[in-house]
Amino acid sequence: MEDDPAPGETFSQYAGQVRPTLRQSAFALCGNWYTADDVVQETLMILHRRWHVVERSAGRAGYAHVVMSHLLAHEHRCLQKAREQAWDPLPELAADADEIDHAVDRLVLEKALAELPTRQRTVVVLHYWFGLNSGEVARMLSSPPGTVRSQLARALASLRVALQE
Repeated sequence: MEDDPAPGETFSQYAGQVRPTLRQSAFALCGNWYTADDVVQETLMILHRRWHVVERSAGRAGYAHVVMSHLLAHEHRCLQKAREQAWDPLPELAADADEIDHAVDRLVLEKALAELPTRQRTVVVLHYWFGLNSGEVARMLSSPPGTVRSQLARALASLRVALQE
């Protein structure tokens, strides 16, 4: 997550550079490409409104990820209140047995990850998906490194239990 401010970089240049990374992060956190796209767009709108402050900051990527994780937490709270139900069953698609096994494993992992509390899910994704150490995650989330390590340990314990079932 390269975040060195380029001299004279415009918001458009920055947004074009950071959008793919933000989109992958959002998907890793929520498991839904449509929600991820919406949250990235909202994150970029917030960054644009605050660009006069953000453009001089060396921690822009961290700020963007914090804004995005707050938006996803808000989105998650709103979705808990109003869930849509499908009326008709989805059609079955033919697939190779290996593809099915891989897809099932991925769905089980995504479901287990989605059941984690937002902060724990954020810590797991930043640490394992992006390969950040606990100090870097702590700086991004404005949390002490010990708190990040304990959240990571709790999240991994929860994931182990969920995946054993």
